[in-house]
Amino acid sequence: GPKKMATPVEILPRTFARLEEGEEFSVLQWNNLADGLLDSFVKIPQDALQWSHRVKITQAEYLRWNADIVFAEEVNHPDLVRSTLEPLGFACFHMPKPNSVATTFGYPPDGVMLCYRKSKFTSLFHEPRRENLCNTNQVALLDVLVPVSHPDRRVIVAVTHLKAGHNPEFEELRLRQAAFLLQKIDHLAGEIAGDDAAAASKISAILGGDMNAVPTVESIQTLLRANSLSRLSAHGLVNTYAQAEQAGAYHPEAGTHWTTWKYRESSGMVKRCIDYLMYTPATSGGGLRLCAVSPPPLAADVGPDGLPSMKAASDHIPICATFKFC
Repeated sequence: GPKKMATPVEILPRTFARLEEGEEFSVLQWNNLADGLLDSFVKIPQDALQWSHRVKITQAEYLRWNADIVFAEEVNHPDLVRSTLEPLGFACFHMPKPNSVATTFGYPPDGVMLCYRKSKFTSLFHEPRRENLCNTNQVALLDVLVPVSHPDRRVIVAVTHLKAGHNPEFEELRLRQAAFLLQKIDHLAGEIAGDDAAAASKISAILGGDMNAVPTVESIQTLLRANSLSRLSAHGLVNTYAQAEQAGAYHPEAGTHWTTWKYRESSGMVKRCIDYLMYTPATSGGGLRLCAVSPPPLAADVGPDGLPSMKAASDHIPICATFKFC
């Protein structure tokens, strides 16, 4: 489970909902909330928004989960993540957005990060593939990892942050971005396995990201469609939160899981699920099984004003899941 650590800062209590024993590795997905994009959080005390405070709780959060693979978005201080994870033996990669809003306020550009523990995984490539999604401002990092404990297996990992915004035009763009990303994952599977079905059965995929869309909309449904990844034996991605709920491993408080909870003057209170950790489940040939996933914090722990807070560096929660090979 999450590491108990002696830390001068307090972070929100979290737990794991367990489906199975025997976990072999863990994956963290987290939108860090870019430095400089904080003006709209009107109910949050200024002390909680100071970067000097957020540095401490961001580091504490990464160390608490101690995950083997990390997907992060809205990172505009990649050196903070590197200085936290590289001493633990991680390879860390950052891809900034071409035109980050943060730069207009005089802050570094935000982007996505992909990190992995080198004692557990090696990369098939020298470094991750960098993708610009459909010539937009949204980006993704993709890599093929080889588990040291299972050298015949391949895990395609991808992190992204899809277009934000509520209007239909933006959802249409997210739909195209999601389809583009699936195509890239499928293409990587083809690069690795060609038409060899036995080789393809050794490939799994894990996707993490802030998709800026709730589970019911078309862009997310596209990612979760059964035949979305034709070259992978599992043929599609599963949402870890939804699987844990269906398995009865946890029952969401107030009946719905959420990954971001914030109060803004313009939009009021927004509490919804837009961040995802998805993976291709095991089939007869092998693959991954979900062992555990971290439910959202309890409302009583968050408090009435939502996130960020003195105990939470971001308006999004980290999602951590553990997996085993089979």
